[in-house]
Amino acid sequence: MKNIFLLLFLTNSLFGQNEFLKKDSVIKDLNTLYLLLNEIHPGQFMHCSKADFDRAYDSLEKSVNSDLTLTEYYCKIQFLVAKIKDSHTWADHSKLRTRIQNRSLFPFAIYISDNNYVLSKSGLPEYDSLIGSTITKINGKNINDILNKAVVYMSIEGKNTSALNSTLQYFPFYYYLIDTTSSFRVQLRDKNKVLKEINLSGVTFNSFVKRTRKIVEPIQHEFLSKNTAVLSVNTFNIADFEYKKIDYKKYIDHFFKKVDKDKVTNLIIDVRNNTGGAPEISNYLFSYLCSKPYYYFDYVGRKCKNTDKLRQYCATPNDFMNIDTTMTVFKENFYCDKKGRWWNDQQKPKRKRFSGNLIVLLNGACASTTGHFLTLLKENNIGRLIGECSHSSYYSNDASLMFKLPCSGLLVRIPTGQFKLKTSHYAYDSKGICPDIEILKQNEDFVSDYDRQFAEAIKLLNGQK
Repeated sequence: MKNIFLLLFLTNSLFGQNEFLKKDSVIKDLNTLYLLLNEIHPGQFMHCSKADFDRAYDSLEKSVNSDLTLTEYYCKIQFLVAKIKDSHTWADHSKLRTRIQNRSLFPFAIYISDNNYVLSKSGLPEYDSLIGSTITKINGKNINDILNKAVVYMSIEGKNTSALNSTLQYFPFYYYLIDTTSSFRVQLRDKNKVLKEINLSGVTFNSFVKRTRKIVEPIQHEFLSKNTAVLSVNTFNIADFEYKKIDYKKYIDHFFKKVDKDKVTNLIIDVRNNTGGAPEISNYLFSYLCSKPYYYFDYVGRKCKNTDKLRQYCATPNDFMNIDTTMTVFKENFYCDKKGRWWNDQQKPKRKRFSGNLIVLLNGACASTTGHFLTLLKENNIGRLIGECSHSSYYSNDASLMFKLPCSGLLVRIPTGQFKLKTSHYAYDSKGICPDIEILKQNEDFVSDYDRQFAEAIKLLNGQK
């Protein structure tokens, strides 16, 4: 990850010297992107047919009638990659953020609850009193129409809708893509249901993120009582654990050892906002919850066999090599590792596994490896899931690399491999893993910082439902 951030910082762009990118250069970059996605992306047509993707590409190419600004150019590129509907595939927006860092953007994040658009976080302290209000219009345009225009630039998995709430934490950026104005006349219903119109000042995106983001530890736990424990797994990213000098195996071992010693019968595992990471961590955690041997992956495979002609576009070409077919087996149109990986072996449950009452909290930010973890629970009928549908489920496209478009220098993240769980009866749902009990946040929750999903879990464990 450190290397990726360094590349994002160092990459030169023609936009550094010129306000516009030439029409012919835009078309050349689109051609290159189309080639890269078709040759490399392992899940390109899972949620978008080739015909639909080609129509989108053709319409984009025909729409380039003049030179483009950086914002216009980014929208073209991001529209095409978002068409694939894969959360791992996106165009780097750091250059655009740098370009607009002093622009005044819309000052709120938004959360969708029961078809209401709630102001959930404020980038400016003077607007905190508006948190929990339902917004209906911005600059005379209906909020639903605004979202329909903005969603085409969001890299959201399949037909998932709950992932919108994760993405809309960065609503100021997405609103800017469809309306670059710096003044905002909004219509909203306040907490007393009174309809009003007010003018809002803008906030820079960096200031907005700094004020609204919440930094958490990779993993945390708490014993609420003699009978109830909470394990919050906020990431499966090994780099995050290493940065905090946490040995994830020792941490998980120690936690479940204490659970066993104290005879804890109720456990809440919170994976909300866990966007994924290493399957090793997900697998290790699951081994404390299951009762029988299992296999984690059905296959891990790549689509692109020969990378010679494409390596020139890769920001880290040594990571994008040809496939050694003697070490792979061809399965479901992928070149998959024959052996030598832990996931090729049968996994065994821990001897002192947890067998009490389990509730798992999830939401639309649960992507990638977290989808694997939730699928395993669902597949084996372990615990009850509370919250919102996850972003992803039994498969994940990743082993992503950054590819540089030749004219602009823009970096695009493209997965090179697909990771699919071994399941026997799980029925794939393009909406993600849906909870047993769906609990959406309500307007008042954002005002009081009330955790409705967690409260529901406690009620269930206490036998109140």
